[in-house]
Amino acid sequence: MAMVPFRDFSLKLLALVIAVFLWLSVTDERIIERGYQVPLEFENVPATLRIAGDPTDTLRIRLRGPADAFGGVEPGDLAAVLDLSDAQPGRETFDMLAGSVRTPPGVEVTSVVPETVDLILEQVSDDS
Repeated sequence: MAMVPFRDFSLKLLALVIAVFLWLSVTDERIIERGYQVPLEFENVPATLRIAGDPTDTLRIRLRGPADAFGGVEPGDLAAVLDLSDAQPGRETFDMLAGSVRTPPGVEVTSVVPETVDLILEQVSDDS
């Protein structure tokens, strides 16, 4: 009489092979972190305001995610977007939160340098 652990040995071996395959496919996903220099884009600028001076035009960001998420990423695909829809005339400081950086799916922003952007917004005169 065969011992109980060896009963249905082929099914147990198949279950073990499937478990090892699943474990390898999950643990094989490498997480990497990369740095990029990205342009700062302004959106929803009120028609009554203009940006004065020479504002920062690029930011340094660090992205973290699975290696395959970075496969087709080109620096032109990334951008930091600053929404100025609620901006008022004068000097304003805007926080560059991770949510304001356009990234591919599955990739998270770990840092943005500088963390804040200072802008001088001037009222557009009507006599031009």
